[in-house]
Amino acid sequence: DLFIGNCYSVAPRRATDRFRRVRSVVLKGKPRFADFGLMPLNWGAHSTQWLTSFADAYPWLERIYLKRMSITDFDLGLIANFFSSLKEITLVCCEGFGTSGLAVLASKCR
Repeated sequence: DLFIGNCYSVAPRRATDRFRRVRSVVLKGKPRFADFGLMPLNWGAHSTQWLTSFADAYPWLERIYLKRMSITDFDLGLIANFFSSLKEITLVCCEGFGTSGLAVLASKCR
């Protein structure tokens, strides 16, 4: 498992260069007080750069756990198209995606 408790603590490329044989990723974004509406709207924790780096370095990923991240429908499409071995995706307190992104993800599931 690769655990990144704060998506701003390390650059995506540095993490993927350092850890080469990862099958499971845990990535956390915004701080806990974001759950209570104490963060400005659209404040950071964007997942696109991370998911692009993971797709390049770990196409065999089996598990992705994202918490308090901003995820777009494009990001869900990226997950669906580039991680063919994916068995589990967990999105906790994430925002920014809609039913069309979920539909793309569901259509690619095994």
